Amino acid sequence: MKQKYMLRTLFLIIGLTLSAQNAETAYIPTSQVPVEVTKKQELLFPQKYVEGWQVISDNLSGPNLYICKFKESTESGFSATYTSNGILVYHSKFLPDTALPETAILKIRNEYDDFKIQNGYFITIPSPKQELYRIDLLDENRVRYVYYTTDGREIPEESLPLEIRLFEK
Repeated sequence: MKQKYMLRTLFLIIGLTLSAQNAETAYIPTSQVPVEVTKKQELLFPQKYVEGWQVISDNLSGPNLYICKFKESTESGFSATYTSNGILVYHSKFLPDTALPETAILKIRNEYDDFKIQNGYFITIPSPKQELYRIDLLDENRVRYVYYTTDGREIPEESLPLEIRLFEK
């Protein structure tokens, strides 16, 4: 049963990705977010203040992704990404460069010396549970994302979880 659920979720994510490659992101009112999505947000993140919703749509009547931007007490920078039927794809927390893991910062300074660390995100994928950091690097005219495990090891692009390879690029 669990394997069947995982396969259905994988096919749904692949379908979303194929349609999201030509996608547009727009802010929408809560009234345009499916009830399944808002209920899941309330269930997973109760007592959190929703700052806004975004929808990623391809305008080809394909499936949408819904992104909830929310804050905890006075701290902003949280988001959760859902499928249109309320499945949580992943959630993340914005991190300024001063809050990033020191081991990752040291490795970046050695390996990406042409880049400046801009900020990062702590990302959690719920099933199977995985946690990682995405660190945004800037050059004069380039942006690069690098990913690290919670223990400071860089994650090669081909080893990234499917959810990240599909939706974070």
